[in-house]
Amino acid sequence: MVIDNEAGEPAAPRPEPERPRRSIFGTTGRRRIGLATAGALVLGLVAGGASTALIGVHRHATLVLQPAAIASLENDSPAAIKGQVAEIFGNKLVVDDGSGRALVETGPEGEGRSLAAKGETITAQGRFDHGVLRAEMLVEASGKVVDLGPPKPPRGPHPHGPAELAQR
Repeated sequence: MVIDNEAGEPAAPRPEPERPRRSIFGTTGRRRIGLATAGALVLGLVAGGASTALIGVHRHATLVLQPAAIASLENDSPAAIKGQVAEIFGNKLVVDDGSGRALVETGPEGEGRSLAAKGETITAQGRFDHGVLRAEMLVEASGKVVDLGPPKPPRGPHPHGPAELAQR
């Protein structure tokens, strides 16, 4: 019991000052968590960018399909053909394998450069659609591989595009 010195009576208990509520982390703890989170985010961005760059640098062309007769190819399918270059039209080659002819489209990579000579035997791999092989790579008779990259998507209306949706 606390006694007041002047009056000799017991003094009223003093209220304790109210302390501000703190989280278990405190102000410095929040700051540390924020910095750790930002650091992890930056580290993830750097690692992701570096791995993407490495994958892009080490991409190389590999012939994975066996050449098939042009006459036996089906529409909208991956294919490889081997034959002689019968005609050249800019970045497009007409290849004849004895069973038929196919137009080999080399895309932007074939623009402005000679990929094959007339009469040369080549192997081309890509996606075959309605008599056109959209080439991803060419293999010359010497064995040199020319990587042309992935083919462009076909032009024209998409089967599930706006025209079909408008009819529904």
